[in-house]
Amino acid sequence: MKMNNSFYLCGFMGVGKTTILNNIKRQTKYTCFDLDESIENKYGQINSIFKEQGETFFREIEEKEFFVSQNKFNLISIGGGAIENDNIFETLLESNQTIYLSLDFESLWERIKNSNRPLINTGREILESRYKNRLKRYEMMEYKISNENVKDTTSKVLEVMEKQNV
Repeated sequence: MKMNNSFYLCGFMGVGKTTILNNIKRQTKYTCFDLDESIENKYGQINSIFKEQGETFFREIEEKEFFVSQNKFNLISIGGGAIENDNIFETLLESNQTIYLSLDFESLWERIKNSNRPLINTGREILESRYKNRLKRYEMMEYKISNENVKDTTSKVLEVMEKQNV
């Protein structure tokens, strides 16, 4: 019996999780859920949460909202740092339905360096270190798709989902 009905999109910030999720939402009848968007709708801007209550508080909210949304949607996009949470990570591994969108750090940095993401102000070196630390966990996910081209990546994600008869 299939215990987990949700597929999960994961990857570092700027890799295109929300873009791919929105493409799939527009092109299909799959139910899609963006964890970061949901958090912002309930708690306010992620940047503000980081500034006012800190990253630890944000990660607590993220875990709570992750488990509330689990198995309620065909595809869930999770935040780049969610994979650092051991409870979330174990659930992702057990699901066998996690799609890691990959891209090298240099390309990601070019995409995010001028954004207002909460961790940008820590600087390139610290972000690259976080990327490298998360990479080991990302690489353990069931499926890996390089997101160099949004259209191709969207098709590949759909292909993975359809193979599993979502």
